[in-house]
Amino acid sequence: MAGSTLKAILSSSRRRWISAAWGLLLMGLLVLPSVDSSIAQYRTLGELRGKLASKAALPERARTLAERVDQKQREMADLDAALVSSEALPLLKQDVTRMARDANCRLRSIRPGSKKKRSLDEVLGIADPKTKRVGKTPDWQVFEHTLSVSIQGSFSATLGFLSRLTDDVRILRCDSLNFHQPRDASEEIVLDLTLTTIDLVHAGAG
Repeated sequence: MAGSTLKAILSSSRRRWISAAWGLLLMGLLVLPSVDSSIAQYRTLGELRGKLASKAALPERARTLAERVDQKQREMADLDAALVSSEALPLLKQDVTRMARDANCRLRSIRPGSKKKRSLDEVLGIADPKTKRVGKTPDWQVFEHTLSVSIQGSFSATLGFLSRLTDDVRILRCDSLNFHQPRDASEEIVLDLTLTTIDLVHAGAG
């Protein structure tokens, strides 16, 4: 009696293990491939997102356009650095004073001069007479400020000062330049020059 009971228990236990084994086998055959497929899909999606975030995934025309936009932004940054607004004039005066000192010249005077406002088309020589007649405000205007500078020093020192002005990244147009001897008849010379700064302003900027 005890032997048959033990045999029944072992037989029942064996059936449960077999069922569990079949269940694991079916899970391996049916579920795991689906999980692997999902993981592969997520991995592919991540790679696509990474490519879309870079220029390498852009079509040729879009990539070319993006590069042109980047180039124009760099050019605009260079232009902004070259223009001198009214607010930047005090800084320019300080820089001119420093240039004279670095060139071993004595700054005799530096003072602002006249101001002029013209349309960009007028400056470029393509002004439309109809625009002037109607009185329409041009889209772009050029603001010009003059700066009169007088320094004194040796001939080589004044040339060094002019070289520093030429190397400056800002647009500094020299409208007049004059060398003469000081009244005390020293070996130094006086350099008087008139500089004009340029600023470009859009009509809708204000």
